[in-house]
Amino acid sequence: MIKFTLDINDILAFNKYYAKKNGTFIQKYIHWAFFIILAFIIGLNLYTQKASLPSYLIIIPFLVVVASIQMAFTNYLRRRSLINYIKQNQGIIGAREYSFNDTDLTIKVNDVASNYPFASILKLEESKLHYYAYTTPQSAVIIPKRLLAQGDEAKQLIDKIRSNIRFTL
Repeated sequence: MIKFTLDINDILAFNKYYAKKNGTFIQKYIHWAFFIILAFIIGLNLYTQKASLPSYLIIIPFLVVVASIQMAFTNYLRRRSLINYIKQNQGIIGAREYSFNDTDLTIKVNDVASNYPFASILKLEESKLHYYAYTTPQSAVIIPKRLLAQGDEAKQLIDKIRSNIRFTL
């Protein structure tokens, strides 16, 4: 049995990983689209006013700062939205117990057990700090890599999942 606490940072990491890997083109690159449109508008305005070269050089740092602020604000809104969701659904974070046998993974949260046959896990993806065992195209069992330091059981679980994946999305 693997016991640990799934915390808000684990959920935020999955959300960020999922958005980066599976987001639409617009969701992934809206920051750069905003930057290009703003640069074009400012550049066109400077061109029509026959501005000098120093005017163009001054505007470049401004555009970089605007794009950076827009990216930070978008990340802030995503994080705040997710934190509000977690506050409304407290069962998402907290103590977890993962146990497994030859055919199933059982996850126990607040004395409620959920059973996942290994054959139903669609894919296993790895990020810098987590493994994600997808049970649907949008939902995953989060397995923090910090569990690997607790002993061989977490590594055996990962190996068991890898060996039982029947197909990929």
